[in-house]
Amino acid sequence: MLPRSRQGTDTTGSLPQIRTAAIEQLPADTALDGELAMREHGRLAFERLQQRLARRGSGAE
Repeated sequence: MLPRSRQGTDTTGSLPQIRTAAIEQLPADTALDGELAMREHGRLAFERLQQRLARRGSGAE
């Protein structure tokens, strides 16, 4: 299971916890369709998600 962007880009390097949680908690043949959102100070923080997606490897953890 690979987390992918709307354009199909693999985002595993930026969101390693999403992949780990899915592997640990879902059956192997599971497919999910959804959207990731971040909240900060009681509001949606899309810019924080964009910042996170720009990080890779240990900087994303």
